[in-house]
Amino acid sequence: MRYVLFTCLLTGLILSAPLAAAEGSAAGNGAETTMEQGGESNLEALQRYSAEKRDQAVTKAHELMDALDKRIANLRERADEQWSEMNEATREKTQASLRALEDEREDLGRAFDRLGESSAETWDDVKTGFVDSYRQLREHFQATEKETPKPDMSRE
Repeated sequence: MRYVLFTCLLTGLILSAPLAAAEGSAAGNGAETTMEQGGESNLEALQRYSAEKRDQAVTKAHELMDALDKRIANLRERADEQWSEMNEATREKTQASLRALEDEREDLGRAFDRLGESSAETWDDVKTGFVDSYRQLREHFQATEKETPKPDMSRE
């Protein structure tokens, strides 16, 4: 039952991310703050949760993933907007980087599912797996974000 609930929650999160990202970009997107400034402290807080506080840890993990999903959606939107300005090599590199981010995001989703399903005996290992997966995805995201062309504001 928990697996079904987390799968539904995760699917809803993934499907709603583009809408939330659109709202965030119009309002100055606070997701950047969550991911970069508060993200590491949230991960550290997540690591301190015991198995008895699993529900709180899952909520915290969900918040981290939501912020990251918004950032990924914004990055994809930025790449789409700049597509016509990119040369073929940049397009291929951007597409490959975005695909890799999506693959890593799926891995993080599986780690999130395990977080909600873990037993008290496996809690620490599963929790560490989620945190490591999140950090890896965050680092890859930040590298991809730097490589993705930004809009030329002088032409607007």
